[in-house]
Amino acid sequence: MYNKLLNKMLLNHTIIQFSKFSTVGIVNTIASYFLFVLCYMFLDVNYLCSAVLSYTLGVIISFVLNTKYTFSKSYSIVKFIQYCCINMVVLFIGLTILYVQKEIFCINPLYGQLVVIAIRVPFNFLLNKLITFK
Repeated sequence: MYNKLLNKMLLNHTIIQFSKFSTVGIVNTIASYFLFVLCYMFLDVNYLCSAVLSYTLGVIISFVLNTKYTFSKSYSIVKFIQYCCINMVVLFIGLTILYVQKEIFCINPLYGQLVVIAIRVPFNFLLNKLITFK
């Protein structure tokens, strides 16, 4: 009985955290996608470089917001380094997917980046929940 109740409470807590993470993600996605479009379309920056620049901005925004709002933790250099390391792995996966979409399947990077964002979110949440904000 106690284990069942505890599991339900943990599940509910995780769902609330994922909802908050998703809210931060929406704000973050709008800001970082805007920068991606600005760099790629208007400043003529290579699509992969644009993705790295926009993702870097997104990492900073999301770390600040997720630390306090989503996970109710205090800021620390260790957490920031962990967060950045996880995001570098997720960035690499995203760049690989974006590259394959553009170079092999001829998908416009403006659309491909949206697919990448959708794939990154659950991985990013789980890794940060289990490692950075445990």
